[in-house]
Amino acid sequence: MTGRLPYFILLGFSLLWCTGIYVTPFLVTEQTAAFLYSVYNQVCHQLSDHTFHIHGSPLAVCIRCTALYTAFLGGALLYPLFRQYTISITSYRYYIILLAVPMVVDVGASWATGYSSTAISRILSGGLFGFGAALLLIPIFIEAVHQLTTQKTSYTFIKKHGGSV
Repeated sequence: MTGRLPYFILLGFSLLWCTGIYVTPFLVTEQTAAFLYSVYNQVCHQLSDHTFHIHGSPLAVCIRCTALYTAFLGGALLYPLFRQYTISITSYRYYIILLAVPMVVDVGASWATGYSSTAISRILSGGLFGFGAALLLIPIFIEAVHQLTTQKTSYTFIKKHGGSV
């Protein structure tokens, strides 16, 4: 399997995920909207005062998560422009931690002081993490799929070298 198919699968799932976030307030049936809100409730607190509203209805996730997922989609869309830059696999965890620092500081300051962070700080911290995570995680995903699809199974090994299953 080439690197293009896993990339387009991940891009498609990201697009579908983001679409769900933005269309939920527009859904006509309450059952469908309630279902989507419950799906996104698994990954976000969905506090109304921390969420963008469209036509009086909240998006499916909070401002920070909206920025994170939308920026991830943006990073996925722009990934082909950045793929020639390689980072050693051991460095990835440090970059992910570095990208998470503004978000952790924003959340930590809110918890420590009791003062709610602004929409701008949520957008910037979530967006920075989402965009950077896309650029760092997509090559890992492509490589993992490649290794899974090209690996010989133990059954093939047993058939080739004798033995029973």
